[in-house]
Amino acid sequence: MASRPSSTRARSPSSGSGIPREQAGQDDGTERNCTVSDTRNGEPRDAEAQKERGVTLRAGLYIFGTHLFAGFVWLLFYVGEHANK
Repeated sequence: MASRPSSTRARSPSSGSGIPREQAGQDDGTERNCTVSDTRNGEPRDAEAQKERGVTLRAGLYIFGTHLFAGFVWLLFYVGEHANK
């Protein structure tokens, strides 16, 4: 009888049904960094706060950049108005 060649792919831990243990409801014995009450939509609340800070920073940079561009355009008009013709 010929033996089957062993697969070179690493197998993920599963409950035998092809579903990872964590999704199948079986605990793997490791502690989590956050509990279910500390998460929202599967992400820790710290991640949500970090996203909020990122959006605030991006909005501030866009506002600053827009004002800088508007000031440059205003300067072009000012110089053009006072140019010797």
